[in-house]
Amino acid sequence: PVSTIAEALAASGIDPIRATGIAELSDGRIGWAFAAAGDAALVEEQETRHRVAREWLQAADYDRLVRATTLADRFSKDRESVFAELLAVQLAWRQTMVDAVHAARSDSPHAAPQAASAVRSVERCILDLEANVRPRLAMQSMVLQWPTLA
Repeated sequence: PVSTIAEALAASGIDPIRATGIAELSDGRIGWAFAAAGDAALVEEQETRHRVAREWLQAADYDRLVRATTLADRFSKDRESVFAELLAVQLAWRQTMVDAVHAARSDSPHAAPQAASAVRSVERCILDLEANVRPRLAMQSMVLQWPTLA
């Protein structure tokens, strides 16, 4: 959990506010958190990845497809970076799902199940890419399953 990672960082002498920020970006990876505490470039890269993921979720359907196609075209040259972006998107959808559950909004009773479906679509895309499915097909299929965020 974020709190455990933040406490561990703070116990090692990292400013508690900075420790919390790094812990939130760590995606549960305590080793990454400690590495990032000493490397501002890692923190900046992860912040950018999270921001881009949120922007992708909030984009219009057409823009989502364009982004998926662009990412798919990069896949053969930079697999690691593409997988990292997909994991950031999956985490953004998970956070959307958690927020929907906690909000329990009556005006959007299907928000959590739709976000859960989006999480599964990203997982399916990752598995498809690992199984050598054509990247454009895998990515476009993924975004076509995403709900529209209001």
